[in-house]
Amino acid sequence: MRQSLEEEGYKPPQYDDERGCELVIADICEYLSFKQLNDNASENIEKKIYSSFTIAKVAEYCFWWYNSCNRCHHQVSKVGKSFKCDKCPRTIPVSDKRFRVLITAQNSTFSYNFLLMDRVVKPMIGISASNLKKATDNDPKIIPGVIAELASKEINVSVEVIEDNNSEGGFLFHAIDFYDTSKPSTSATYNSSPPHIPAITLTNKLDHIRTNRTLGSAISVNKKIKMV
Repeated sequence: MRQSLEEEGYKPPQYDDERGCELVIADICEYLSFKQLNDNASENIEKKIYSSFTIAKVAEYCFWWYNSCNRCHHQVSKVGKSFKCDKCPRTIPVSDKRFRVLITAQNSTFSYNFLLMDRVVKPMIGISASNLKKATDNDPKIIPGVIAELASKEINVSVEVIEDNNSEGGFLFHAIDFYDTSKPSTSATYNSSPPHIPAITLTNKLDHIRTNRTLGSAISVNKKIKMV
């Protein structure tokens, strides 16, 4: 059998004798401060980077969720009774609801606007965007209390830098996922020392939301926002 395979051109794989057949590729991710993110924004597009900051304020009167494609998670547009994804491209009967929350992020020297994406918001508040929408059933531009309460939280996140097509020379910063520097398979390089970030306790607030179905108005929500 082996001779037959070799005659057909088969070559057995070569393994590293010291590490065995399983090769682990480390995820190289670079820590950048806000100033470094902003000063070199064009150079950071599509790079694996992360940053640490405090959520200083959650923006009011902004949509906190969007209709997304259940395959690629990009925003879809409603066409009749269906939804169209321009990226896949395809038409789907039902869209997913995902978080996209505009915040003011602050570190020791600068503050910038960030968009907190679904994989950051959902574990922090312990409920999906779809279930929160069903539980609140309010004006989509009024921020639910559980999201407003994210103010003053400190987080360590992977950052995606995107060129803003709506403004000349501008860039958008998306916090797309939590970044765990304690993972042994993760290697991080530092341009500056990242601050210590305390662990975030994840809680499920669905029962609390259902019990207190009528959330506060924009004025009462504003009182809950703690500026740092």
